[in-house]
Amino acid sequence: MLTLRADQHRSRIAASAGLALALSVPLILAAPAGAGAEPAGSTAASTAALGADIARVRCKVSVKLVPNKCGAWMGVAPTPHKTETYDTALGKFENRIDRTVDIVHYYMSGQALKFPTTSMLERANEPGKERLLMINWKPDLTWRAVADGEADAYLVELAQHIQTYYPDPFFLSLHAEPERVVDQTKGSGMTAKNYVAFYRHTVDVLRANGADQIVLMMNYVGIPKWGVTPWFETLYPGDAYVDWIAQDPFAFGDEPGIWLSDFAGMVDRQDPELEDWPGFYTWATTEHPGKPMMLAEWGVSEEPKYPDYKPDFFAHTLDQLKDFPKIKGLVYWDHPGGTLVGETRVNSSRASLREFTRMAGSRTLTKPGEFYLDRPAGPQ
Repeated sequence: MLTLRADQHRSRIAASAGLALALSVPLILAAPAGAGAEPAGSTAASTAALGADIARVRCKVSVKLVPNKCGAWMGVAPTPHKTETYDTALGKFENRIDRTVDIVHYYMSGQALKFPTTSMLERANEPGKERLLMINWKPDLTWRAVADGEADAYLVELAQHIQTYYPDPFFLSLHAEPERVVDQTKGSGMTAKNYVAFYRHTVDVLRANGADQIVLMMNYVGIPKWGVTPWFETLYPGDAYVDWIAQDPFAFGDEPGIWLSDFAGMVDRQDPELEDWPGFYTWATTEHPGKPMMLAEWGVSEEPKYPDYKPDFFAHTLDQLKDFPKIKGLVYWDHPGGTLVGETRVNSSRASLREFTRMAGSRTLTKPGEFYLDRPAGPQ
């Protein structure tokens, strides 16, 4: 059995601002008149009639989708295996862990397709399995080009599409993990300052054209080597443009240490050779204490050398999560392997699946399907 040493972590608790909405009444959404042909499963806003659910005790979710005093969101980025579709992979993942996830993480790139797509809407509005959407959009232009307006026509149409087909709040990150592609060369269009300009301009155009319900995420990789770069602090777009701070941490490796760690070591990873980096969680909660945090992608590798490592990691995750109260969402990266971080599928072993399923069903996390988009699917 692999024994891991958890570093000492001090919890920093800061109140999140925002109006809390007591969601005791189901929301029923109807398509606006004259909207034209709709994607399957699309909805638009209207008021619901009182129903039997009104007597149920509900979690309070803020306008920025923060679950207040009712645990953390449970989500997944379900990588399709072999010939699977994304929808099939999602369904299999939920069947394996015996619960509906709260959040489904999708990835969009370029300026050709508008989102949410038909498939996303179907998953968000699936009867009895309403899910929150998390969408990561990455342009195929440089950050400087987007900031200069070259994607404006697309962004205006995107805002109109969102308002027509999905006026509910959803998570949106803009070119997640920007640290990987920052190029500080003059004229690259991909400097840290270019990223901020791209991020702000994108948000400004979407908001100005009616898509002001989007919940904005600043999604970092979060590893130490980029945290100590001279440009790292420059990447942050500003509190007025960021609702959640996210990172994408993974646990993997041949030997216990920086990378093959426990949950605490993963979310607040430090490197003894980089003494100026306090760990991502510590940095985020110190520099931006008013922001909730998300693990927008996280995963644990199946390491044959340590067969007990992965199930032990899952078995202790929720106990350690209590030391990181700003983390309000855990979106798992379920991947068959072939990447640096290895095979992260929760069913990589029976023991791993058993412990992950137990964790996913805990009331430390939100109860699936109860706390936000609880309304019938489809046009009304």
